[in-house]
Amino acid sequence: MRTAPLALLALGLAAMPAHAFHRQSPPVTPLTMAGDNALTRVPPIGNKLVVSLASGGGRNLFRFAHGDSTLVQLTTGNGLNDHPACNVGASIVVWDAQCDVLCPEGGRQLMILAGTAPVQQLVHDPTGTSTNPAVNGRGSHVLFESNANFAGTNGLGARQIFHRTSDGSITQVSRGGGTSRNPTISRSGRLMAFDSTTDPATNADTGVSQIWVATFGYPAAPITDGASPSSNPTLSSDGRLVAFESTADLAGNGANTGVSQIFTYEPRTNAYHRLTNQAGGCHGATVDGSPRDSRVAFTCSGKAYIHFVRANSRFIVPMLDDGDTSQAGAELGAHFVMVASTADPEHGGPRRGTSPTCRTWSSCP
Repeated sequence: MRTAPLALLALGLAAMPAHAFHRQSPPVTPLTMAGDNALTRVPPIGNKLVVSLASGGGRNLFRFAHGDSTLVQLTTGNGLNDHPACNVGASIVVWDAQCDVLCPEGGRQLMILAGTAPVQQLVHDPTGTSTNPAVNGRGSHVLFESNANFAGTNGLGARQIFHRTSDGSITQVSRGGGTSRNPTISRSGRLMAFDSTTDPATNADTGVSQIWVATFGYPAAPITDGASPSSNPTLSSDGRLVAFESTADLAGNGANTGVSQIFTYEPRTNAYHRLTNQAGGCHGATVDGSPRDSRVAFTCSGKAYIHFVRANSRFIVPMLDDGDTSQAGAELGAHFVMVASTADPEHGGPRRGTSPTCRTWSSCP
């Protein structure tokens, strides 16, 4: 049970290699000081982040720019706006909202905010189940989950991944009777990944999720085949690396270990790497496609870590010793990492309170 409020932090990499150093920003910059909030599932591409925060009796979207601690509110009212994803520069933001009043279909619908234009409904889902979007760098490609039959190929009504392009066309990326979730897309929009329980040979639901990868215009195929789930993939912005978690022994015979570890996969070489082997397990991998060395952020037993893939070096994220860290995000510009933690690095120790509190911080050496 959590004994101190949850904090969202953006932390600089003081213990990292020299190329991670950055000296123009304050060590710790708080973004939010109250509310039950979390990091976005898909890390931002670039130095602007959009988060969903408790506000006005509901949840609203706020944009944060690295180097500026000001939060800019993007939506208002008491709606339930969640899972924001944005393009480079965050000029285009896509999210899902509970739209029972403004949307004729009701339920969860995808919304879009582009530039200074009013908020618009991006898809019209008769099932009201469209959620969890991912957006490419230009904002021209959107992946999302839904039980609908947008493309006429989901007669079973399973949870599928759909792909919407800027011309409004929608195609189905996943297939079969399994449940497909957690889409992610590269900056160019060429490469996509998600997890799915569909059997690739029979299209039946196996109940065990695997990681699937698709190139734009070509069918998706699984890249894992373990005896237990592999899930929650994220793609580096350059599309060169997929990071995910799995309880299967993917470095061995694929058996169920019962403990989640962090893995990476390189689509160009079909190479796998297991980054962790922690008895307590590791979760929530996100990846940054830095040209010098891709870095993967994740948490293990309440601590946040950054793993530099090419150098095969791992560092614990500093300043969080007195807190329990539940999330880590690898991107917010080249010198920063986002974390969700009960730590209070500004004042030392966890921040006391009686209800979960989410704060976001920015730190650099």
